[in-house]
Amino acid sequence: MIPAAFEYVRPPSLAAALRVLREREGGAKLLAGGYSLLPLLKLRLAQPGILVDLRDVDGLDGIVETESELRIGGRATHRRIHEDPAAARYSIVHEAAGGIGDPQVRNWGTIGGSCAHADPSSDWPAVLLATKATIVCRSETGERMIAARDFFLDTFQTAIEPTEILTEIRFPRPGPRTGGSYQKLERRAGDFATVGVAVRVQLGADGRVADAGIGLTAVADTPFAATDAEAALIGTDGGDAAIGEDREMSTQHITVTVNGEAREAEVEPRLLLVHLLRDVFGLTGTHIGCDTSNCGACTVLVDGESAKSCTMLAVQADGRAVSTIEGLANGATLHPLQQAFWDQHGLQCGFCTPGMLMQASWLLAGNADPSEQEIREGIAGNLCRCTGYVNIVKSIQQAAAVMRAADETPAEPAAAR
Repeated sequence: MIPAAFEYVRPPSLAAALRVLREREGGAKLLAGGYSLLPLLKLRLAQPGILVDLRDVDGLDGIVETESELRIGGRATHRRIHEDPAAARYSIVHEAAGGIGDPQVRNWGTIGGSCAHADPSSDWPAVLLATKATIVCRSETGERMIAARDFFLDTFQTAIEPTEILTEIRFPRPGPRTGGSYQKLERRAGDFATVGVAVRVQLGADGRVADAGIGLTAVADTPFAATDAEAALIGTDGGDAAIGEDREMSTQHITVTVNGEAREAEVEPRLLLVHLLRDVFGLTGTHIGCDTSNCGACTVLVDGESAKSCTMLAVQADGRAVSTIEGLANGATLHPLQQAFWDQHGLQCGFCTPGMLMQASWLLAGNADPSEQEIREGIAGNLCRCTGYVNIVKSIQQAAAVMRAADETPAEPAAAR
């Protein structure tokens, strides 16, 4: 992927960079670290007429603590922020900087570039919103201060004017009895957040919440502050009652036939089927892989139909028959699928194998002689990160042939038995 053609300049000073922005208003893009901008350029989602590299502009990467705030230059890298002693005293800033992307991203990516880019799934915006930070922008006419909560306008859109450069971000100095954290769910290290939450809380002398900031990312078109949740925390002790976790859910009595045996349980309606099987019934052969309905490691059969048990409530299985990997074999005799996976080396680490076997058993129950294409389509919802699927397909083909042969074998005459 190659970006569209553009002019390139590397101004020697902030004044020179601002002059270029004025002269090429609306047609220029700023380059700091590049780890937000370059992917857009390569995909041609951004096609600036001129790229303004800020590499030689002094004074944009400083980190200074004053009596009232921490001032971080827009060109400061995530790594530099994470390793800076002053920034380390701002726990939420330190924590977020150390978890952004991967080492390469942290070496080059900048806080200013990330915020100006305004990806709705990026990490810094949630931190800025929770801490009620201020963004400083410079133009040829002067300096402008923008509250973080007024800065992020929409997807990839901010309050920065085309003739401005984000020069600094200022985090208020935490008061006494203040703490914070940034936590995110990501599919693997280096991914954008599936959801990210930054929280900063200050307690009063009475031990109750005097001030709170909550920023969310990756859950809407733009990062935002959860102002209703903030208001709900004020004046509380911040415990379960304050966030509604003390509510008791009513339980439901369910009966599920698992591998031919009727099982009963009292469950909360929110309990997932995978947790019923693993945690309540102790059937741990059903694995939890992604929790997002992507990997298929948790596949079981429900009334003969394959299902991802991480995406089904336990109460939905009430009165139904569930088959898991523990019921596939016939006592000590492996199921033809299990034997074929062994013979054809259809497994490596084995984590995906239970779900893959259950999906394959569903496939063969409805199609005794599937083509290779039909097999690949049938297991498309099951991810294997080891084998590349070739041996998995061979395993299913072998099992299909064995099962067809068994069905075609005439029954033994009664007199001979």
